[in-house]
Amino acid sequence: MSFKLVALSITCMSVAAFALGATSPTDEAKAKYNHKFAEVLEDGLVIGYCSGTTFAGLDVGAQERGHKSMVDVGIDENGKVKVYNIFGCGTQPLRKGEVLTIGNVRTSRQGKTVILEAASVPHSLTRGIGAYEHQTVEIGKVTLVFVSNGNADALISKWLRLSNTIERDKLGNTSSMVEVKQVKLGMSYAEVEQVLGVPATRVDLNTKVLYKYKDMTIEFQDGKVSDVR
Repeated sequence: MSFKLVALSITCMSVAAFALGATSPTDEAKAKYNHKFAEVLEDGLVIGYCSGTTFAGLDVGAQERGHKSMVDVGIDENGKVKVYNIFGCGTQPLRKGEVLTIGNVRTSRQGKTVILEAASVPHSLTRGIGAYEHQTVEIGKVTLVFVSNGNADALISKWLRLSNTIERDKLGNTSSMVEVKQVKLGMSYAEVEQVLGVPATRVDLNTKVLYKYKDMTIEFQDGKVSDVR
């Protein structure tokens, strides 16, 4: 059979499949992932916070190419993660257990690559330095690109747990569903520093230790938080 006949046969089969209502890989992926909640199952991913970033007009081209998040993260079947942040947005690690909402869904390579545009719940972030330091509430965005040699769904399931609904306590810790940095009783020195950073002043007393921050003092007894004021 000549190449022309093979090409014609494939074309006819494609037309017939379309006429019978066959779905494309992108349609199938959208049915599975679009507008779903996704709980992060593994550490290693990041999310971008691009508010205030100067894109010098490049964001227009990025939007035309379908890159709405400005930060892309590629994940392959070997567990390799690569971050593409050509606009220099601020990034933060996506914590295990954090919840994303999936918006747009695309595919390539006959469905072997699935591209999920996702957003975080609002987070409280610190921007600026010194006298210009201030808190903002922002939504992080990321484009997750899952690259497989065959089964992209299996790869995605290693990193994300999908659901139509999610427990409210995973959506934030305030009434407005904003994730705010919190210090809780019983935390260790390391846990407090992970949340608030190194204190401006540390005061060692006989039976307790004080961590003094700009607007907060943390008291420790036996190495654990006993009071916050």
